[in-house]
Amino acid sequence: MLLCRNHHALFDELAWTPDEDLRVLVVDDDDFRRSPAANCVLDWEGKRLPNLPGQTDLCPAAEALRFRLERFEGVR
Repeated sequence: MLLCRNHHALFDELAWTPDEDLRVLVVDDDDFRRSPAANCVLDWEGKRLPNLPGQTDLCPAAEALRFRLERFEGVR
């Protein structure tokens, strides 16, 4: 996935992740959710990632999404 600097940093910090349906999940941490850094992901919570390719074979692999989701849920 191509991400801007802010979204990429938050992604690396496991502050958010896409689920297997490519909907945005945000970490359930009150301090983070009240922080200015959260503003750029909270608007997308529960929504499908924008600008996805029309071809499903170009979307993130389901196996990679599951791996990421497992790591994300370990933080929550």
